[in-house]
Amino acid sequence: MSSRMVPSTTWGLVLLALAGCATTGDARSTAVKGPVALIDSGPAAAAGSRRVAVLLGVGQFDDRRWPALRFPAADSAALAQQLQERGGFTVQLLNAPEQTGRAALLEALDALAASSLRPDDTVVVYLSTHGTLSRDLGGQLRQVLVLRDTGHERPLDSGLELSELLQRFDRLPSQRKVLILATCYSGAGKSSLSEAMRSYLRSLKGATPPPLYDVSRATMVLSASAWGEAAREDEQLGQDIYTHFLIEALRGYDPNGDGATSVSEAHDFARQQTYRYTQGQQRPTAIMTIEGDDPIVLGGQRTAAGSPLLLSYRSSFDGLRVAVDGVPKGELPGGVVVEPGWHEIALERPAGNGAAATVLRRRVLVQPGEQVDLGALYEQELPLQLELRLGGGLVPGTPHGSPVVPLGAGGLLVRRQDTLIRGLDLSWLTDLGYGVDSLAINQQRFVGDVAAGDTRLGLGTHFAFGPCVVNVDGWGGGGLHWLAVRSALYGGPRLGLYAVLGVSAALRLRFAEVWSIGGGVGGDYRFGAPSGPGGTAWLGAALSL
Repeated sequence: MSSRMVPSTTWGLVLLALAGCATTGDARSTAVKGPVALIDSGPAAAAGSRRVAVLLGVGQFDDRRWPALRFPAADSAALAQQLQERGGFTVQLLNAPEQTGRAALLEALDALAASSLRPDDTVVVYLSTHGTLSRDLGGQLRQVLVLRDTGHERPLDSGLELSELLQRFDRLPSQRKVLILATCYSGAGKSSLSEAMRSYLRSLKGATPPPLYDVSRATMVLSASAWGEAAREDEQLGQDIYTHFLIEALRGYDPNGDGATSVSEAHDFARQQTYRYTQGQQRPTAIMTIEGDDPIVLGGQRTAAGSPLLLSYRSSFDGLRVAVDGVPKGELPGGVVVEPGWHEIALERPAGNGAAATVLRRRVLVQPGEQVDLGALYEQELPLQLELRLGGGLVPGTPHGSPVVPLGAGGLLVRRQDTLIRGLDLSWLTDLGYGVDSLAINQQRFVGDVAAGDTRLGLGTHFAFGPCVVNVDGWGGGGLHWLAVRSALYGGPRLGLYAVLGVSAALRLRFAEVWSIGGGVGGDYRFGAPSGPGGTAWLGAALSL
């Protein structure tokens, strides 16, 4: 995979802030509140495209068993103001009681879907309300958004299931969508569970697992807090803490200097400020896979390419420290702005006692406006590989021997991946094999020692699937065939030159940044002395440089 994001006319982001809520002590007057989620897809706004936002805040409920909420109206109104003033959005604000029931919300979503949206339009949908859990007829846990008319004991019947909302949202023709959900599902704070659900959760062994979402390719999943942590409201702020700082970012946060505030920039700012404000008790997290290098703009207008950005939201990278040219720059998840040019990028995992283990060290050229996904950079192998192979093969026999002769073989491969253009690999292979053949000469049987050695040049490509790499190559070269009969009746060995053409396929598994192991098979045809088809199979270990 490239160290750069793949340019694409489609950009997909999903930012789902779905955190477990638990009341914790804090020096400030705070209350546990639900998370914020953003789902986004598409390139930057094109000339003439629309920006549309629908924002809903539910603070009062018909069923009094749902506790009243304090700040959904303030959260949605403040976000609407920023989207209007800095983002140029046309906003529909749903805060009145008659606008916050299930039927009214679905009607608004249906109207949005029928509003002739185009792929380059930007859509923001924000919902701030209670969340809860319910079991379907099959006994599976479902996450439900609580609306004004949702019943407390059977919320699945009258609430809005999260999966349904995501499906509706995904079907919108816009390729640039942002969904913001301010809610949680643990039964504390901005969530409430029926007694039957509480009893069921108590019966589970161990902690309730975090939710899993079926999100499309090229998505970003952000959480206002880590699973099991509280996402909070704050009396002094008068808002959800994460939402407050997200809105503050939309007022002009622009770390790369391109003139606009993107979704990833806004989340990074809100993540850092939320962590500081809660004294580390709330840690927004993210998972991201990006296609394209042009994020959604929520505020401002791009007037320049901006500085390059190094970023990662992969949960497996959380806590890794980022150093650029030997200088510490921050900690993942998040983004780091750098100057254009060549840089040595290092990711380090703290190992205790002030020590750190290097996870990645790579020299990378970054261009103005480019975003480098550090996860993709980690998956990308270093371009030069040395591979030692051990295996066996079949070579054509001589006229007096077997049609083909099995050999034990070993070889050394040097491969340069992405030579000249991405995906083009240039390889050099030399190998040597030895075997024994039975020869029939003048009605007598003899034993012959057979050896073959050749050198080949190859052109090919490779495909990466996580830690697995598939190499496919075509080969051409030449070699020397050696035959020595074990008999005093015959003199020294007989030598023959041959040319060879072949193909091969190999599968390798990377188990460290620079090491991989695997195996492969190949077939070839030899022209010369002797001629005929042959083949090889091998196991190998490769070192990337």
